[in-house]
Amino acid sequence: MLLVEIKASTVVCAIIALISFSSSSGLAASCTEIDIRNQGSLELRSYFKKPIDQSQIRWCGRYTANELLSQKVGRPLSAHYTGILSLLQGNATGKPFYRLKDQVLNDEESVKRTLLNMAHAGRACPASVISGQGEVSLPYAGGELLIGNLDFFQSLHQLQQGKCGPFCQDIVRLGSPNFIGPLSLESITQFVGKYPNLPIENVIISFMDYSCKNNFVKIPGNLQVATYRNLMGDLDAEPLAKIVDNVLESGRMVGISYIPDHILKPAYIQEDGFHASVIVGRKNVDGQCRYIIRNTWGDSCKYNSKAICDSETGSFMVTRETLKKMSVVVDYIR
Repeated sequence: MLLVEIKASTVVCAIIALISFSSSSGLAASCTEIDIRNQGSLELRSYFKKPIDQSQIRWCGRYTANELLSQKVGRPLSAHYTGILSLLQGNATGKPFYRLKDQVLNDEESVKRTLLNMAHAGRACPASVISGQGEVSLPYAGGELLIGNLDFFQSLHQLQQGKCGPFCQDIVRLGSPNFIGPLSLESITQFVGKYPNLPIENVIISFMDYSCKNNFVKIPGNLQVATYRNLMGDLDAEPLAKIVDNVLESGRMVGISYIPDHILKPAYIQEDGFHASVIVGRKNVDGQCRYIIRNTWGDSCKYNSKAICDSETGSFMVTRETLKKMSVVVDYIR
């Protein structure tokens, strides 16, 4: 079923379920203000200061990995390209692949696995060619048509199967510049008609590769990814503080996987929900050290009083104590 005309509520991304941190131990006392979004080229700074929305697909881990890669290579990269290509890479972490289904798209791979898969692929596509925005609003029949990434991929699959009617074709035609590149409906139809049995993720990456052409960004094959997991409760509080603070102070962003229930309003809490985002800085707010977390929910403010929402940049801020309570896994590029 297509979800085009109703904006899908952001679904909390599911990742590997681990033990959450307890709250008894304090984090590092230092709170020199840092905002890594102010570093790099004008293009990169502008990218990190604007909201990004993963929309209907539960790809928080892949979006987070894409943010870390964007900072690493110094250019905004397409989260859609990263998300699809990471599905197709070698078994980099010894875990089975997740196929791109035509009905439900889940992201149950960690930030680290996505980073390693992209290093194995050796390439990424810049966001200037293929956007990472999960939805796009376009003029249609005297009004507007809201196309989500899931809407588009489902419609493309229907086109491949010869089951795409006029409305479905409009979704493919209008959505292609945002999700696979500036290709005509005719060329898309001709290609998918030749390969009705090709897995849809292979179809999508074929279009993306064609659109990206000579604009590929090289991803180092020797990418070193460090991961810290909470396994021992209170004893892990200080290592977490040192990792997050040291990485930020070295000028790098930190991927964090967490239990968002701690910061969500009750209406948005989902059972067994896990999420991933990127820590981009810290700031002293009214005497409290708060970490700035860039989220993938657009300009949404679904947070409770424990989080300060900044809808203009698509981010929120939490205290060190809240960060400690909600954190599960930390990933960063060495």
